[in-house]
Amino acid sequence: MPARPDDASRQKLRADLKAAIAERDARLALAEQIKSEAESAFWQSLARLKTAYHGAQADIAADTTYSRDHIAKQIKKHAARANAPVGKTGKPRLHPSPPQGKPMGKPRSVPMSQDPNSPERTTR
Repeated sequence: MPARPDDASRQKLRADLKAAIAERDARLALAEQIKSEAESAFWQSLARLKTAYHGAQADIAADTTYSRDHIAKQIKKHAARANAPVGKTGKPRLHPSPPQGKPMGKPRSVPMSQDPNSPERTTR
């Protein structure tokens, strides 16, 4: 039976293992980023192609495995990403910031049904 390794050998092994894991994680993150950019570029090019003529989206759906609805949703999703403002992290914000400035209107203190100045609502 071989002798147990000393502590220095074990620590070197652990350090090499951590380095290998970190390198793998970095390469996987890069691969995911490349995949995401390729998908976004694909759907943005389909967005340009679908405006070639009336009915182009149906022809694209017929020539690919995607439905017209899926094409429309993905185009909308990736167009929003391309035009989205960038946040502090460098990633696009897909939800807009709350509006700045004065509010849309003054909140009512009296319900409309009891307000003498509100127009009568007709119902069927």
